[in-house]
Amino acid sequence: MAASKIFEGLTKKELSRIFDVGVINRVEEGTVLFRKGDIGRDMYAVLTGKIAIETESGGTREVIAELGPGALFGEVAMFGGSHQRSADAVAREFSQVLTLSEETFKKMLESKIPKQFLVNIVRLLSERLLDMHARYSRSASSKKHEMEK
Repeated sequence: MAASKIFEGLTKKELSRIFDVGVINRVEEGTVLFRKGDIGRDMYAVLTGKIAIETESGGTREVIAELGPGALFGEVAMFGGSHQRSADAVAREFSQVLTLSEETFKKMLESKIPKQFLVNIVRLLSERLLDMHARYSRSASSKKHEMEK
């Protein structure tokens, strides 16, 4: 678990501090962690298993991302101030997720959360933004080419 990106560079003592304040949830395959439109106040880190982030459009389900150990999801709701969820999160297989509520995260900050954990969160969010930008650029480019035909 310590090899996962979110926990990279943390000592056993630092990991223990994080797990002491978070809640580890065990979820069975098919369990819906949240649905699009739900008000969210929690962020999740996948410890084991796979979580799919899905949307539905025109009666068709689309998997936006399939997340494995070390991945974060739901962070926009926590950092963005109780936003509506933009997609569903569904366990693809038996999984364990670390759940950090906004309140828990604030407590972690007050109790000197390991700085490396924060760096890892920022790094993962930056990677996600870069990925989204690349997807958007590819999509815009292909639409431009289609219009030129």
